[in-house]
Amino acid sequence: MTIFTIILSAFITSHFFHQDVESKICDCLEKNFKQAGLDHGQILNEIEIDLIRIGIIDSTFESRKNQLINVAKNGIIGKPRNYENVKFEQLGLKSLKYCTELAVYAGENDSPPPIYNLFKELENISFKDQEKIDVMSIRKDIAKILLDYADEFDENSKLWKTIELTYLYHFSEHIDFFDLPVLPPFEELEQETSQAAQFHIGGKDKIMYEGNSIQFSQLCDLVQKSLVEKKSIFFTNEKTTQLNFYLGVYNEVKLCADSFRDEYCMKKFQKKYIELTKEQRKMIDEDMHIIIKESQPK
Repeated sequence: MTIFTIILSAFITSHFFHQDVESKICDCLEKNFKQAGLDHGQILNEIEIDLIRIGIIDSTFESRKNQLINVAKNGIIGKPRNYENVKFEQLGLKSLKYCTELAVYAGENDSPPPIYNLFKELENISFKDQEKIDVMSIRKDIAKILLDYADEFDENSKLWKTIELTYLYHFSEHIDFFDLPVLPPFEELEQETSQAAQFHIGGKDKIMYEGNSIQFSQLCDLVQKSLVEKKSIFFTNEKTTQLNFYLGVYNEVKLCADSFRDEYCMKKFQKKYIELTKEQRKMIDEDMHIIIKESQPK
């Protein structure tokens, strides 16, 4: 009887912990979208209505799962969606990943909830070495991973419904066929940063470089300096960091790094990096290898 009580207690504790994480993630999503002038709940409702109207799903848990099975086989939902929201496409998956990371690192449980492991597996798809990305193959892989985790969530879970609707929206064919956005990677808790240029994005839209406060306009010069010195770029942020500002800094750094590398490639091979052969890319990477790392919120 004692053993049963202990097991039951552990199960209940774990269940409530995951409920708490789900609640934090959902609250975080609402907050991040509100900062961008969007109502996350309203957008998801409009997406669901649209997917129901064109016959992709009905209102049941089973219908969403069946469409994931369809995507796992075919790589796409062969019906054009009507509802489109560019800002949602930009923020949806990135915000899910960001809020998951924030909620997990803020928790006190040693065992990460299923959603953390889910996104950990999803990000691995981004690291496949492919010269030409096979979008259909990536969609199939993503759908298979989602199906693997379907039983980890209660069918009434608001968070799981959010994940399903978000991906079904991205899987649905429409006129401007697009690639699924690549998620910024999760990183190990401990990282080697001695050879890295450290950028810290704090609360109230503050940016620090190597411990010194800088302006957004200084980012490109500092990124170029880092690449010349063959340093990787290491991001840290705080629990109070606003997602939109963080993504703005991240995207600016990535854009500056790519542009500077392209300039170098043009001088050496009269081609941009993406146009180079494998051998030429290897030569460029030896001179200027772009590595961008992130850490958990402090």
